[in-house]
Amino acid sequence: MLKVRVTIFQPEEPDVRRQNAVLTLFSDESGSQRILFKDSLFAYMLQFRLMDLNGDGVKDLLIYNVNNGQENSSYHLYLVDQKSERLIRVRKFEKVFNPYYDQSRCLIFGFESFERKLVLRQYLINKKGELVLAY
Repeated sequence: MLKVRVTIFQPEEPDVRRQNAVLTLFSDESGSQRILFKDSLFAYMLQFRLMDLNGDGVKDLLIYNVNNGQENSSYHLYLVDQKSERLIRVRKFEKVFNPYYDQSRCLIFGFESFERKLVLRQYLINKKGELVLAY
């Protein structure tokens, strides 16, 4: 059985550029644990979402990052690779607010509101696992 653990070491850390938490993916079989993946990140609080964001039919792991005060939430994204039993971090995904995956277009949308304006951006994940703007 695969399990994920997130440990926040300094929950009061105000600087989102600092890494105050550790994500660990491990297998737990017959009482023995084997670490499969470990990563450092910033997490304001523990909140998870599962959503397929690369169109492979497997739900990926989103870990809450921050809220910019306007109900615009950002997350860290880890793609789930079931074959190799690992997670693949998508760098710079934290810049996408309120992510949504449009399966028909194979695009990730980010919706961000500022005062009376709504900003919509389209992204995709390239073959290297990097987030890029879609044009």
